[in-house]
Amino acid sequence: MKKSYIKALVVATTLAIPFATYSTPALVALKAEANQSVVAASERTYDTEIKIYKDQKDEPSMVSQYIKNPKVAIEDVTPLAKMTQLTELDLPNNELKDITPLSNLVNLQKLDLEANYISDLSPVSKLNKLVYLSFVANEIRDVRPVIELSKKAYINVQNQKVFLEDTEVNKEVKVPIYEKDGEVSTKIRLKSDGGTYSNGVVKWSTPGEKVYEFGVKDPFADTGIFFTGSVIQKVVNEKVAEEVIEFKDVPKGHWSEKAINHLAKEKLFVGYGNGEFGFGDNITRGQVAVLIQKYLKLERNLEQKIKFIDTKGNAYEGAIESVAQAGIMTGYDNGQFRPDGVLTRYEMSVVLQKVFQLKGNEKSVENFTDVPKGHWAEGYVKALADNNISKGDGKGNFLGDDFVTREQYAQFLYNAIKK
Repeated sequence: MKKSYIKALVVATTLAIPFATYSTPALVALKAEANQSVVAASERTYDTEIKIYKDQKDEPSMVSQYIKNPKVAIEDVTPLAKMTQLTELDLPNNELKDITPLSNLVNLQKLDLEANYISDLSPVSKLNKLVYLSFVANEIRDVRPVIELSKKAYINVQNQKVFLEDTEVNKEVKVPIYEKDGEVSTKIRLKSDGGTYSNGVVKWSTPGEKVYEFGVKDPFADTGIFFTGSVIQKVVNEKVAEEVIEFKDVPKGHWSEKAINHLAKEKLFVGYGNGEFGFGDNITRGQVAVLIQKYLKLERNLEQKIKFIDTKGNAYEGAIESVAQAGIMTGYDNGQFRPDGVLTRYEMSVVLQKVFQLKGNEKSVENFTDVPKGHWAEGYVKALADNNISKGDGKGNFLGDDFVTREQYAQFLYNAIKK
């Protein structure tokens, strides 16, 4: 049987033991011991005995419990905040990021937090009884908070991995590693090709994942701090600024602004050509035909003639014929399409259902109080509602006979595209 240390907080997370219960002066150490059975890796299990010791004599007290298969990765040390009499705490190989609760453990003498995701040493800066502190293999970039502690304590902050946000080729990036005097580290060694270092600044001339090392293996003079690690950063070619299209008549922060900007960027909604979107205007049937034709990339079949008596020479003639040939929009009994006519919400539901082949949910009980049972558009309206494209006015009404404005249609179309 092989003995090894495991995570102390298994006591709290697996056994659900309230740590506050044990925050007594008698409690000075918390340890967890595990016996690993020698079996096939695929069948490996752990019989773990958790013990809380009341003094330095390793006499079990308060808790002795066996656990089968502990698979707890500790992320939160809040349960330890009231255990102010702890003198030793080992929590290596976990997923800790925020260790603020440990600032209450004023009697700690030994703290091992190796192999976590910790980036800030400030919470332990006032734990003046510490004589041993290990933050090996974390994400520390600044050791200034523990300089005073280092005058009497051994502090190991080696093998850090610091990840920076992406940068661009030939862009200067300040080294973010700070040593005991608050100055940027000058102990930099470039490990990737295409880089230069000068006066605290690194610059890469080629794209790719880049790495440089910092620190030395010997401790700082007059301190007990060992501080080494690597900085990793992805370098990309110069980014081309995304086209930003702003319409002067679309109010900032309006609920439709995101949808309008997205559709404009995709060259679907282009506005009136004078910097205005036409905010508040009712959308016309001809405009809807153009949007559909663009989105579906429909091509007009010149051999398939669909004649409308009011579209010849109209700016939208080609788009109208395309959507009519696709069976998405139709005309009226008198042979008109009415390209300049407005669109009701009922009519809009039909168009969007056909464009996106929307299906209603048979189990859904979504109903609008103002849509009569058996209404010709009932199924289309339900399909929009069940696909979260339209939820009506928020009061249970669909308002099907209301005309659709350009910003409303932009939002409906955006919702359908993004569903």
